[in-house]
Amino acid sequence: MIAIETSNRAEALTESQTRCLRLVGQGMSSKEIALETGLSPRTVDQYVNRAASTLGASSRREAA
Repeated sequence: MIAIETSNRAEALTESQTRCLRLVGQGMSSKEIALETGLSPRTVDQYVNRAASTLGASSRREAA
């Protein structure tokens, strides 16, 4: 049941949030992700933090 809830939450993420989380999962910093995506580091942090909140994760690594 928990896996289903997590799956539903993951579907609620935006494409940008998902992309940033994937890059976090590859060990990239916000600054590195910003350079890769053309976003500002602050925007990357906002996407990652909102995604973590949506997923109920306590950290960016856990969310990734």
